[in-house]
Amino acid sequence: MGFFGNDQTAEIQILKENIETMKETLRLSKKKRLEQAAMLADERKKTEGLNTKITEAQLQLEKMTRDLALAKARQKDSRDRANRFKKAAELLRTS
Repeated sequence: MGFFGNDQTAEIQILKENIETMKETLRLSKKKRLEQAAMLADERKKTEGLNTKITEAQLQLEKMTRDLALAKARQKDSRDRANRFKKAAELLRTS
């Protein structure tokens, strides 16, 4: 027992240590949150870049699909024209 009543300096010291421990934990948590926020920002940038690449690839695929369809149509027209000439030549030979 202290001069003015119960001596609680030990309890006060424990509470102060607990407060300091909590403050340190909060500082570490804040640092970790900031690191995670930076990592998240980096990942978002990577995602945006990948989305851009995906969009470019989709556009390129669509263009190639259109080009292929046009090439097939030209080939079919050419084949049909050749068959018409072949039939016309046969008709001229037989007549």
